[in-house]
Amino acid sequence: YDEKRRCSKICCLQTIKNALLLKELNPQNRIFVFYTDMRAYGYYEKYYQQAREKGIIFLNYNLENRPEITFEKEGTTIKYNFIEKKLKKSIDIKVDKLIFATGVTVDENTYKLAKLTHLPQNEEGYFLESHPKLSPLDFNVEGFYLCGLAHSPKPVLENIVQSIGVVARSMKIINHDKMMIKPDVAKVIEDKCVACLTCVRVCPYNVPIIDEKGVSYIDEKKCHGCGNCASSCPAKAIVVKNYRDEQFLAECKSII
Repeated sequence: YDEKRRCSKICCLQTIKNALLLKELNPQNRIFVFYTDMRAYGYYEKYYQQAREKGIIFLNYNLENRPEITFEKEGTTIKYNFIEKKLKKSIDIKVDKLIFATGVTVDENTYKLAKLTHLPQNEEGYFLESHPKLSPLDFNVEGFYLCGLAHSPKPVLENIVQSIGVVARSMKIINHDKMMIKPDVAKVIEDKCVACLTCVRVCPYNVPIIDEKGVSYIDEKKCHGCGNCASSCPAKAIVVKNYRDEQFLAECKSII
């Protein structure tokens, strides 16, 4: 876990792997694994079973009664005291080495990157895909793809699978000489624009600019078609293609 009690998906697995390696190097090693929750999900559970079969001892404790560590004989011996969760008894174990497994934390720079690129994040700080089932590697912002720890904590194998998928998705763009843009993008009617800067302020993607003509300019290749600028423009100088007021009014009349 990290400091916010979020599962990192790698701490338990790495601990089990290292314990098995140490046991393989020297079968006489006595290895204890202290944990609050042990999560060896899916096919990884077989490694947990192997560890138990090889004599590796797993001991559970509560966070309310955190273990205490003391050093004896000038730091050469480590005394580990904890209250076993099921026995509810205080136990002292002397160990030669004490190895900690730490959780994955979110880098503070990801918040700056999300603000700069307008990429969505969840409440934990990880980036959000467009849809977990239909578009698990895509963002709502086109041209950006998601994989690895930027998405969520996960083992190396899952990171590799995601990265291979991202390469395949990006090659779909790279392999084309020309790309079709979306039909529902904003367009400026220059004769009506008074350069009030409303569109510049309301656009979440910072697309509109005031050009050398002194009117708003929207690059159709960058526009996401959200319609914020068209609905906010006081002069009605911006329309979203295929979503003009006349089309909506005609549709309303047909329904009535």
